[in-house]
Amino acid sequence: MDGHRYLNPYSDKCLQLFLTEDGNLQEELVSKIKEINENFDKEIRRTLPMFKPTGDFSVYTGYCGTALLYLLKYKKTNDKYYLDTALKLADDAVDNIDAVSHMRSKRLSFLNGISGPLALAIVLHKLNGEEKKSDQLIKRLLELDFESVSNHDEVLYGRAGYLYSLLFVDKYYGPVIPLKCFRKVIYSVIKSGWKRSKYRNPQNAVLSFQWHNKNYFGAAHGVAGILNMLLHANEMLSEDERTIIIPNTLKWLADQKYTSGNFISSQGSNKDRLVQWCHGSPGFINLFLLAYKVYGNKWMLQTAIEAGDVVWERGLISKGYSICHGVAGNAYSFLALYNVTKEPKYLYRAACFADWCTQYPKHQGMAPDRPYSLYEGIAGISYFLTDLLDPENSAFPGYAL
Repeated sequence: MDGHRYLNPYSDKCLQLFLTEDGNLQEELVSKIKEINENFDKEIRRTLPMFKPTGDFSVYTGYCGTALLYLLKYKKTNDKYYLDTALKLADDAVDNIDAVSHMRSKRLSFLNGISGPLALAIVLHKLNGEEKKSDQLIKRLLELDFESVSNHDEVLYGRAGYLYSLLFVDKYYGPVIPLKCFRKVIYSVIKSGWKRSKYRNPQNAVLSFQWHNKNYFGAAHGVAGILNMLLHANEMLSEDERTIIIPNTLKWLADQKYTSGNFISSQGSNKDRLVQWCHGSPGFINLFLLAYKVYGNKWMLQTAIEAGDVVWERGLISKGYSICHGVAGNAYSFLALYNVTKEPKYLYRAACFADWCTQYPKHQGMAPDRPYSLYEGIAGISYFLTDLLDPENSAFPGYAL
């Protein structure tokens, strides 16, 4: 361990360690994953009565993160317990939004705001055959004042995170969000990035976004996460947004690296320490793979591959196992690369990081504040391990679709 990470003990030359000859996961690893996932499930069920409806309802660190995990588990198992429990958690959040602190109730993002519980409740009620209730909640979701989150465009708290909620509903409920609603949010985000851009000519425009008066680049607070959400809404973009503004910003962003190849966390940073979803290369991989799907430019795929190599070398970080800033979140880099390239190497790399996660809590260097949550705790590890068992249908929760 060098202080921030463990040296990677796995080798790319030993794919047979975790993969069969036909490229599937070895049964021994599958059994280990299922065993620890059962233990996580028991622990999460034990803690459910501790959640207070007026407490942290967020998907990020609150009880709606468990609701999102249980939605995944319901889709995989068809066990009604998961649907019923997820629905209760989401409904508790929706019913108590106005009772939480003023700041939290005014955040609009999927991960850390009020649109996440609403989007979850919409999808869960639809799955439960209650479309009338879903329709009422859709109206409430669309009535949220996304313009009120002044200077907040990022994924974790801002408008890009609200855009994800609309996309989430459209994907898992059905195409019910009007185009004009998407366009209002997209235009608001683009306008904000344009306003801060130092390039005034539309032909070389590069969007620029700030959080706490600092130009962040990563997934949680920066331009990478915002572009990722805009490209998920590719079909709703204008011609100039799709063909000029976003490609220009992608080209500029691809160069924001340290000499090591790791992506810079924020403008002016010279501390090459962070290799995690929220800051650093892992959060850029989904973006450039999605850009490759949209535009077909090989340099975008190559950018993602090179970022994946950084994660492979430095991604077993000492902070721990979490989705936001840990090994489970970093492992999603390889699942995303596997689903685009279909190269067994990336499934193997994801399996290596999963094997590391099955050793929880051996390498937990930093105790999480919310040890059962989705983005900091065992719910996130469980989400990744569940996804790994069905890799072709995996998606980073709250960031991919």
